[in-house]
Amino acid sequence: MNNRAALLNEIRALEFALIETNLFLDGNPDPDAIAYFENTRRALAAKKQEYETTFGPLVAENGVMNGRWAWTDSPWPWECEAN
Repeated sequence: MNNRAALLNEIRALEFALIETNLFLDGNPDPDAIAYFENTRRALAAKKQEYETTFGPLVAENGVMNGRWAWTDSPWPWECEAN
C-alpha cells in the first residue's frame, strides 16, 4: 500500500470513529466520550489537511487552489490509480 492509500485509510477510519462516537453521544452524553469525540475530530482535521497538502483536494469545495480549479489535476481519491 502506498502512502496515499494509507493516509486515505486513516482518514476513513477516523471518519468512522467520529460518526460512531456521535451516534453513541446521542443517547449517552458521557464526558469521556465527548473528549474522545473532540480528539478524534481534531485528528481527522489534521489528517485531511495533511492529505490535501500532499495529494490535493479530497472534496470539490476544496478544489480551488491559487485561483484555478485543481480538483482534476490528479486522480480522485476513489479512482484505482490513487490507491
